Amino acid sequence: QDFDAVMVDSASGGKATIVNNTVQGYQKGGIVVDGVGPLSTVANNRVFGSVRSDPALPTPYGIQVNRGATAKVRSNRVFDNGHTSSGVLSVGILLFEAGAGTEVTSNTVIGNDTGICVKQTSGASIEQNNVSDSVFDGIALDNQDPALTTNNNTVRKNTVMRNGEGITLFSANNNIVEMNTASNNNGAGLFVSCDDDGTGCTQPPSSGNAITKNTANFNGIEGFRDESTGLGTGGTANAYSSNKCNNTGVEGA
Repeated sequence: QDFDAVMVDSASGGKATIVNNTVQGYQKGGIVVDGVGPLSTVANNRVFGSVRSDPALPTPYGIQVNRGATAKVRSNRVFDNGHTSSGVLSVGILLFEAGAGTEVTSNTVIGNDTGICVKQTSGASIEQNNVSDSVFDGIALDNQDPALTTNNNTVRKNTVMRNGEGITLFSANNNIVEMNTASNNNGAGLFVSCDDDGTGCTQPPSSGNAITKNTANFNGIEGFRDESTGLGTGGTANAYSSNKCNNTGVEGA
């Protein structure tokens, strides 16, 4: 049976301040804030997942803000949410259709499939987090639903290190990505593309994003990789300015 360790039902009027806890041994969600309702606070918790290989076991998520819920998620330590055979990626901190105004700030996120994922969520801020050793993406902005958007988010002053990719934008538009540092990731420091289900793009590539004052250090493929086309910088659909690249990748102007 799937179960969450800590569940806040915002849709029923629930408002919670979840602070200074150690959460471990959960099957699915460590801390979950779900449904439209009052702003909750999730702070100074230690959330320990596990890396699983049994396909019968659910995919674990450390902290989730779901389906219109809003929360301030700050100063948590989230570790080791992974699944090697479920076909669904585990995430350290997941915003899934979260409400505008949700904040993810000053968290340490280590050793998850994906560190922080903003999915079908607009108007959130992801700032001053340290994300490392993710199997896939350190910080991902992703949109898979043509009826929804991952737009107008801010990704600022984060440090992403030793992940598969550093920061990724998949069919995410009109976001601000600025003053981040991406170092020693296996792929690109910043990767801009479309949502891809494995057979091809399900949505158009990301466009209208302002990518400014980021630094990419010694990443495995490129510092900055953008697969969009348009009237933006260098023939992409996005605007790059004052970025720095300390490896052989493509540097935004």
